[in-house]
Amino acid sequence: MEYQGQECILFKSSSGQQSALLRDATGKTQLLHSAVNPQLEAELLAPTEIWGDVILCLGTGLGYHLQELAQVKGKIIVLCESFPNLLAAAQKVVESSENTVISALLTDPEQNYQALTILRDQLHLLEVPTLQIIRHPASYRFSRILCEDFTSVVFQDLSSLRYGSSEPSAYIRNEQQRIVPQSSPKSQRVLLLFGHHFLQQEVLNALQNQENVVKCLDYQHNDNPGVWESTVMRELQDFLPHIIISINMKGIDHEGILVDAAMRLGIPINCWFVDDPRPIALGYSSRLYPHIKAFCWEKAYLSWLMEVGFSTPQWLPLAGDPQIFSLPKSAVSPQYPLAFTGSAMASSFLDSIRQAFLWNPQLETEVQIRAQQLLEEILSAPKQKHCQVFDVLNNWDLPFDDERNRTWLSSLVQHSASHLKRRHFLAELLEQDLLLAGDPEGWRETFGPNVNTVPDINYRQNLCAHYQNIDLHINISSCQMPNAVNQRVFDIPLAGALVLSDAQSDLAELFGKNTFSTFNSKEELQDLIRYYQLHESEKRNVILKQRRKILNEHTYEHRLQKLLIP
Repeated sequence: MEYQGQECILFKSSSGQQSALLRDATGKTQLLHSAVNPQLEAELLAPTEIWGDVILCLGTGLGYHLQELAQVKGKIIVLCESFPNLLAAAQKVVESSENTVISALLTDPEQNYQALTILRDQLHLLEVPTLQIIRHPASYRFSRILCEDFTSVVFQDLSSLRYGSSEPSAYIRNEQQRIVPQSSPKSQRVLLLFGHHFLQQEVLNALQNQENVVKCLDYQHNDNPGVWESTVMRELQDFLPHIIISINMKGIDHEGILVDAAMRLGIPINCWFVDDPRPIALGYSSRLYPHIKAFCWEKAYLSWLMEVGFSTPQWLPLAGDPQIFSLPKSAVSPQYPLAFTGSAMASSFLDSIRQAFLWNPQLETEVQIRAQQLLEEILSAPKQKHCQVFDVLNNWDLPFDDERNRTWLSSLVQHSASHLKRRHFLAELLEQDLLLAGDPEGWRETFGPNVNTVPDINYRQNLCAHYQNIDLHINISSCQMPNAVNQRVFDIPLAGALVLSDAQSDLAELFGKNTFSTFNSKEELQDLIRYYQLHESEKRNVILKQRRKILNEHTYEHRLQKLLIP
């Protein structure tokens, strides 16, 4: 039997075991199983645990990876495959008197319908059925659309059984007509994708401070797609979150396993971008974008997010966490008069960007020219809501024109400009006993071996005390953010210290014109330093005013008011 012009052929592998390939009309072939040892290959695909009441096998191949299913009892096993010879082989593997085996030949509408009818009858015998998915990746990729169509129907049936009758008042139909948990105004069940990003703990703290029920899903060990899908499906069905939260798409796997599972169950995914979203999105299929509601700390990227298909992009600036940054319990005498805390964005940092694309050293001269031009534009038009981030490659005859290489080259120009910007403002402060905290190698490369620097500081455990140990902090925004403010304008005042920041339009929008002391030039920065070094009482008043504004309007609990809207 052929499907989409492909014929499935069974053959003997070099180990003597049966294997399979697809061949089209031109004679071109592609393997569905190893030509050497398909049994060994299957060991990498086999599920580590069988936990679902219903086991949905999407693309069965020859079924080598399903052998464990013959050992379990009381399961409903649904085999979904496009080719009858593969389906027959998988049936032999899982046949057991202890389980109900349903075979769905996806290319045969009548048999498909019969399989769904049998499955519905079996589901009604279960109280609250859970569904586990096992894929044979090569077979699934070939039949992905048919598999997903079948799966969508199954999930709708499961949703009706799980929510439609047992607790009808607690559930609603969403815009896609899926039955989903109805959230109360005060409390939601939130699944937070969790790793080591600096913003995740802050969001977790804010969620826990409110009346939300929060569960963290650790995404750091999701290299095995089968194990990850099993974990995701189990968590979503056991916890039944109202919403899934991601920072910078962390925890959203590139295969789309989590997005597909959430979409089937009607669970919205909200993603908060706190870095340039363009390089981040490169690693994902655009088919996932419409199922992810995007928030971004920088307004300049909202139109791009909308253009490429993310759902309803909205501005959501950073905020402060009073649990991490708070006033000292007793008076602190600062040991340093001035400090800048952050990366130099020097060669090591920039090399990591060069490694992400088809870098050619011959481009370096032009990168530096354009980085300098970008810096000059920023310094010459500080009060405009400039969007130079999209213009840095204009009129450049490049050796490539694809999105990946252009995006990373643009990022390289932006961050090279950020390095120049920080060097521009900080060079003349070295004689004033300026402390450079974090990235010591980058700062030594920038200013020489004798620069006053300390190693990276643990953000959650030690950064607050560091801020309190400095009299005046200098803040210089990255060039990837033409309008936005970084976390330092929130964290430093909460810690009880004064920050002098470069002028960003969002700073005035968030705090008003007179709350922060900002600078547009080196001369203005020097004037501010001299002023606050001579006016201690004024400095204290400014800090108190900033803290009051942050605590009243700009904590992460305030940001949740938007982030938790599906």
